[in-house]
Amino acid sequence: MTMLEVLIPTYNRPVEFEKCLKSLENALLYLPPEHRASIGVAINDNSTDYLEAYERIIDENKARLCGLAILYFDYRRTGFNVGNINNILSGIYSAKGDYVWCLPDDDLARFDSLSILISVIQSYQPSFISGAWCNKSIINYDSDASGDDDGHKNKVHDVISDRARVSAFLTKNVVELQEYVYRVRIVKRFLVDKENRSLLNNMWPGLLAVVCLRENGSFVRLERSIGIFRDGDPKSEWRHLWTRLALIEWPQLCERLFDRGWFSTGEYRLSIEVFRSMLDSLSKRPDILLGLNRRSQVNPFLLFKYHRTNFLNALLLIPFRSSKAIFKKLKKLI
Repeated sequence: MTMLEVLIPTYNRPVEFEKCLKSLENALLYLPPEHRASIGVAINDNSTDYLEAYERIIDENKARLCGLAILYFDYRRTGFNVGNINNILSGIYSAKGDYVWCLPDDDLARFDSLSILISVIQSYQPSFISGAWCNKSIINYDSDASGDDDGHKNKVHDVISDRARVSAFLTKNVVELQEYVYRVRIVKRFLVDKENRSLLNNMWPGLLAVVCLRENGSFVRLERSIGIFRDGDPKSEWRHLWTRLALIEWPQLCERLFDRGWFSTGEYRLSIEVFRSMLDSLSKRPDILLGLNRRSQVNPFLLFKYHRTNFLNALLLIPFRSSKAIFKKLKKLI
């Protein structure tokens, strides 16, 4: 039986992808041999470049991982760019395990990630698992770390089995894909419904988490990360678009979920507030707040719609924060 499938979506990042596979090998070596047969690995390759490099990496790593007696190693290449969301969701829909952990190609598996996940699945059969509830692991994008991290073992923070699990999830960052493990049958049932698929946007990791948490079953929160986030990708558009995604697209999605009756009034309020603290720091970026920065694609009217007083307070702080930032730069020049 495949208890857990590790899905690695990849796109034109062979160097990072190879590091990701190495970290997964380390996590498998940490896992007791008798549990490795319940692990499957699937690669969804959306790449259009570096094809020879990918072939070499797959050949070398498939042999090593299969040599550790995992249940399967599947490699699927799309042949052309189907887009990030389609690549990942098609992989999740094709998952053969009871649970799927999506580990992006530029992140790393923490050394004890598979060990803690297998233990949790066996003990609780949860609907959803989230890592990094107390301690989040982050490395620089160009790091050669292998996933050893701080050496401290992960453990269960708590297990929530009642309706409060939705509210608990909505108190933190809701799009940490490398930290989420979904129950496959719940996600597949959601994805086959065309009306449900219309909800999908860039914040889909949080959406699928909510889908799983609405089902009967527990929510297991782990103290430490299962996936180590690689920060500072120089090619990532997310760093430019994050304000719009977090402060506009996520509230828009939550509004639709509330209209469907998926959120109570209290849960809806929590969901809107998840990223609201960002507004304070954005008072140093009036070009973003006022919609003048084209790369950020922020609509200030929608910021006002969803964040009203907080948005207005951020606007009022612009003169003070901007003057302070200018003064700091001048001080360095003097």
